[in-house]
Amino acid sequence: MKKHFSYKFQVFTANDGEQALEKLKSIFPDIIISDIKMPKISGIQLCEKVKSTLETKHIPFILLTAKNDESLKLKALSSGANSYIEKPFNLNELDLVVHNLLETGKNLEKRFKSREQGNSVPIPKNNQDREFLSKIDLMVYEKYSNPDFGVEGMASDIGISRSLLHIKMKKLTGLSTLEYIKQFRMKKAICLINEGKNISEVAFKVGYNDPNYFSRAFKKVYKLTPTEFVNKNRSGINPPTDLD
Repeated sequence: MKKHFSYKFQVFTANDGEQALEKLKSIFPDIIISDIKMPKISGIQLCEKVKSTLETKHIPFILLTAKNDESLKLKALSSGANSYIEKPFNLNELDLVVHNLLETGKNLEKRFKSREQGNSVPIPKNNQDREFLSKIDLMVYEKYSNPDFGVEGMASDIGISRSLLHIKMKKLTGLSTLEYIKQFRMKKAICLINEGKNISEVAFKVGYNDPNYFSRAFKKVYKLTPTEFVNKNRSGINPPTDLD
């Protein structure tokens, strides 16, 4: 299997579940494939640990087994496994499962990225990362006006390191944590400008102590200064303002 997947992917292997958990402290794969029967920690126990840990719960997990046992299958799926495949299996079948799980992740990333660009895209109700992103959204909404709020504060409040936060945000939204915060601030800035607030007031309300710096940041995003945007807005040209 390592040889098979190495043609397309960078593959990391572990001899058992304990070694896998140790490697997951420094490696964050796009997908995990594990046998159910292993020494020390079974595949089901490994899956339960992966899916109950904030840093790794988003990773798709495939369990393989030689047993044709319905109760074992239910137990495996209950542990959080995304797919359950019985041996012997065709490698083409496994390829398709891997492909579909990775495509689902990419589509989720596109949904959130599209939402950040101002489009109302429904979030899957059963998405295991919904709770994490809801916490992020609420935190940004409550603190975006605080100029001291940034990546460090968000990571501290969530309870994970900056690097892990960055990995999760890129995986789920396609944006870095800093980009995510900045984009929210810019969208909110447009709403405030459309309400008739002056540029300096808008800058302070969205967390910028320096109106000039805010204007430069605004122009990097919209290719217009806030003043130019106001003039174009009066002409009926409006960038999207949906923050929902």
